[in-house]
Amino acid sequence: MGRSKPRPNYGGQVNGPQESHNFTQSGSFSGSSNQLTTTISRAAAPRPSKKRKKKHVPDTASAPPVAEEEAEEERKQITEGTSQGASVMMKAFLAVEDQLKDAIFSTKTHASLEGGRAVKCACGKEEAKFRCLGCRATNMVCAACLVKMHPDQNFHHVEEWDGSGFVRTPLWTLGHELHLAHGGLKLTNNAFPHKVQDWYRELLRVYRVWRRRTGQAQNIDAVITNRWPGSLAVRCPACPEVGVNIDKATLDTVPADKRHTVTLFLSSDGNFKLQRKRKVDDPDDFALNGGNAYFPEDTQYKLYVSELGPEDDKCTCSELKAVCMQNITKFKNAVVTGVVAVQCACHGFFQPGGLVDLTTSDF
Repeated sequence: MGRSKPRPNYGGQVNGPQESHNFTQSGSFSGSSNQLTTTISRAAAPRPSKKRKKKHVPDTASAPPVAEEEAEEERKQITEGTSQGASVMMKAFLAVEDQLKDAIFSTKTHASLEGGRAVKCACGKEEAKFRCLGCRATNMVCAACLVKMHPDQNFHHVEEWDGSGFVRTPLWTLGHELHLAHGGLKLTNNAFPHKVQDWYRELLRVYRVWRRRTGQAQNIDAVITNRWPGSLAVRCPACPEVGVNIDKATLDTVPADKRHTVTLFLSSDGNFKLQRKRKVDDPDDFALNGGNAYFPEDTQYKLYVSELGPEDDKCTCSELKAVCMQNITKFKNAVVTGVVAVQCACHGFFQPGGLVDLTTSDF
C-alpha cells in the first residue's frame, strides 16, 4: 500500500455578510447574526477565538414567579431605550398626523393663485400656470419661462394648474428639447451601485402613513355613503355598485334575460406558496389601516378562527402520506401558510375585506 499524503493544516478566515459562526477543530461553536466568520485553527498553534460580548436580556421564561415583574420591567427599560421597531416609528408618526396631512395637502394648491385662477407671469406675456417640484424656486411661471429655467434639468417633475388642481405635464410637451452630451447632462453611474444609500426601510414606514390617508382625507364617506366608513379599498369601476355606477331602481327594472349584465360575479382562490416564515420582528407593531382595506381586522379574525376549531383532512388511502406530511414539511416554520382572496371574476379586483391569512390550524 502506498503512503497516504499527510493532511495539511490550514489557518484562514472567510468573511460574508449575513451570520457569524466560529468553529474550531475541538468542535466548539459560537455565533452572532452580523457577519459570517469561519475559522479553522492550526493544530500546532491554536489561536484564541474572539468572543463578542452579548447584551444582557433577562430570561423571563426561566425566572421564578416572584421575579417575573422585575424581569419584565428591566426588559422594557432595555427595549424602550434602544428599540427601532416599526411600532416605535409609527407612534411618532401618529403624534404629528394632523401636521403631516396639512403638509401633504399644502402641495395641492399654490399661494400665487387668486380665487383658483392663475395670474399673469412675471414676464407679463402669459398666465403663470406651471410649477416645478424639483426646483427650489416655488413661484409659478408660464410655459416659456419654465422651459428657459430648465436647460439641463430635463427630468424635473412639472405640474400645470387646470383650474381645479395640478396635473403632471412633461417638459417636452411645452417645447423643451434635450440635446445629448451638451449642457452638462447628468448621467447615471452603474459602476458602483452599492454606494447609493439604501432608504428602503424609511420608504416602507412613510408608505404606510401615505396609504392611511388614501381617499379618507377628502371625506369621501360623505360622498359615497353606501360603503362602510373609513374604507380604503379600491373598488372595481366596471362591476355594478349601487350608488356609484348604478342605482337600485335600475337594478329592479332589468329583465331576467339581461340580469347577467348587472350582476357582480365573484371568485375565490388560494395561494399556498405565499408563506411568511417565522422570524424575529417587532411584537408591538400595529396596523394603521385596522381592517379598512383588504384584510380583516386581525383580532376579530383570530377570534373567528378560534371559534371554528381545527378540521383534520383525513386521508382514506393508507399509502398516501402527502396530506399527513404537509404540515411537517411544506408548512414547517411558517407563521402564515398561505393567502385566500375573493375578487370580482370579470376584472380581478380584490374585494374589501376579501383576503385572509391562513395558518396550519386552518386546514
